[in-house]
Amino acid sequence: MGLMLRFAPVFLLLAFCANAQPLDAPKLRLPDNVRPVSYSVDLRLTPGQDDFSGRVAIEIEVLHEAPVIWLHGKELKFTSVRAGSSEARAEAAADDFVAITPASPLPLGRTTLVIDYTGKISRTLTDGIFQQQENGDWYIFTKFEPVTARRAFPCFDEPGFKTPWQLTLQVPANVKAFSNTPALSETGAGEGTKTVRFARTKPLPSYLVVLAVGPFDTVDVAPMGRKRVPGRIIVPRGRAAEATYAAEVTPKAVQLLEDYFGIPYPYEKLDQLVVPLTTAWGAMENAGMVAYGQFLLVKKGEDTTSRERSRLSTMVHEIAHQWVGNLVTTKWWDDIWLNEGFAVWITSKLMDQWHPEWNVKSSAAGSTNAAMSADALVSARKVRQPIAEPGDIGNAFDGITYMKGAAILRMTEAWVGEGTFKKGVRKYLVRHAWANATTPELLSALSEASGRDIRPAFSSFLDQSGVPLLKVDVRCGEGKPALRLSQERFLPVGSEGSTAATWTLPVCFRWSDGRTERRECVLLSEASRDFAIANAKACPAWLLASDNASGYYRSLYTGDAFDRLLDSGLDHLALHEKTALLQNVQALVAAGKFDARQALSLAMRRHRHHVHPHRQYSLRCGPRHAQRRVRALHSRVARAACTQTRLANRGRRFRRHQGDSARRGAFGCNRRRGCRIRRRSPPVGSGLAEGPVFRGPRQRRYHPGGRRAPLRSGFLRTTGLGATHDEGPVRALCDHRRPGRIP
Repeated sequence: MGLMLRFAPVFLLLAFCANAQPLDAPKLRLPDNVRPVSYSVDLRLTPGQDDFSGRVAIEIEVLHEAPVIWLHGKELKFTSVRAGSSEARAEAAADDFVAITPASPLPLGRTTLVIDYTGKISRTLTDGIFQQQENGDWYIFTKFEPVTARRAFPCFDEPGFKTPWQLTLQVPANVKAFSNTPALSETGAGEGTKTVRFARTKPLPSYLVVLAVGPFDTVDVAPMGRKRVPGRIIVPRGRAAEATYAAEVTPKAVQLLEDYFGIPYPYEKLDQLVVPLTTAWGAMENAGMVAYGQFLLVKKGEDTTSRERSRLSTMVHEIAHQWVGNLVTTKWWDDIWLNEGFAVWITSKLMDQWHPEWNVKSSAAGSTNAAMSADALVSARKVRQPIAEPGDIGNAFDGITYMKGAAILRMTEAWVGEGTFKKGVRKYLVRHAWANATTPELLSALSEASGRDIRPAFSSFLDQSGVPLLKVDVRCGEGKPALRLSQERFLPVGSEGSTAATWTLPVCFRWSDGRTERRECVLLSEASRDFAIANAKACPAWLLASDNASGYYRSLYTGDAFDRLLDSGLDHLALHEKTALLQNVQALVAAGKFDARQALSLAMRRHRHHVHPHRQYSLRCGPRHAQRRVRALHSRVARAACTQTRLANRGRRFRRHQGDSARRGAFGCNRRRGCRIRRRSPPVGSGLAEGPVFRGPRQRRYHPGGRRAPLRSGFLRTTGLGATHDEGPVRALCDHRRPGRIP
């Protein structure tokens, strides 16, 4: 009888819930009549067991009359709920919402919700609260971004609710427990368990809370930053020796970030946790305890420069989030680019400073090119795409958010100046530390620092999808040399989208009079406008439309501007500028907007110092392999030009081929016939001149499956690239024996 009396309130509560009328859940976001002030979470966890139990006490502030308190919970079973001094009813609703209904409406002001519950620890997922087995040992981990903290405890699971957290874990006595903050105490709890109580956190949104339980090993990191904060690399048992590299480089990463942001590392410690298996994520920037996949570990003698570079880039990215994302947190998911775009941008900036020999700027140019390729589609989302339904939250973590967000920051920095931009970033971080921020608040800080209103330029890229096509015409007739700039939307070939779009577009260009180089920035807000070239007394010897590869636009040169750039300016371009130029031409040729003769002319020029923008082959496989990949990048431009030549003036067949080639592979390849290009004469209007016919006895047809066969009656027309022709290079340009086969 005593047992029945003890649990009678629970049974009555569940019965009440079952008979209650369903409530209308909020639409997407929680109402603003109640906000959390702090959390106290007590969890009982045992690695290897699929169930856990917990109690959460949430201090809330009632701002407006609230007969029902809404929060989030998923796959949790509530056993007891109290609101203030009275019992309450809990009822699950759609989209992970939970309604807490007090016996009587709560008064305005502060009160406490106390909820006892049970939940599940997943063995298959790698988000929420989950567990994994490594070498016979079980470990419990969490990963809550974006919306899975609700699987571990009922909470206000939105980034705008940023509050302190107090965690207490009851775990087996023979394992270790870690969280965002250092442990305050560790006491025996009987029956082979112990209670670990952690320090109260700084204000955090629910997605940045973290815990880990298991028989871990740790490797100490040297004290870091201005405050000399401690840190550890936390690894599964027996793998401490593999964490040496991560422990060695962490202090340098913290120092570089502190130097740029001008703010000491903001948390009490910096632990870095290794999770044996991750799916759909590689790292997570939990405040004070970053989580990574196994790539963070490396055995002695088995590392490569490529892996080192990838590992270090990820570490800098995640540690940078401790300032951009954690110290200052986006208010809602439509501004997640403030976290991710910022981290991508600062990572490439600091990595280039740390390891200039890695040519990180070329990788950044490649990332910008990838973003523009995705953004050119009419179906592309905006950087600040409104979140209309729960599924849009996950969709916001894509290449547009990461790479386009970083590219916009890079372009704005080039426009206003590095020092001014840094000043604005620091102002933004100081002003919103330990709180939430939105895009207008960032733009306000940058505008104040620069002394100009940058909001129209920035917003035109954030709130509008697409890539500008910038037409560049250097006009050197009578009077002072001028630059005519025109813009429209860049679209891939065959697209039915409209090109009628304009941006407030910062254009930073570099030019030379043959003796000195000069740099200028202008702001193009109209469809077309003429700009005088300052200090130019004669026509520039050459002009580059995107200085330092900083522009987020495709550059289409008209007249002889491109030939001048190739003839006189190419040797003056930095490696990443050459990378961006090649990728720009490749995109224009593939879209049918660039003259094939000029593209082939560029492809014939080889640059000994070029390194592939995404993979540093010279570091991984030696300089000879790097040179082959250099030729591969040039060859991609050449092959795109050959395709344009073969398909020119074919009307609808041109569009149909482009669609087919995307499915079959480049240039009409298929597994039965392989790939080949044959024409007896150049097409009318292709821009190609008649040239001698070369028969290629060694020409091969490349089969995607790996088999090769001689071309039957294969011969090629060359372009009018010069007075003399060499069979080898010409054959290689339009032959597909293997990628990048330029002798």
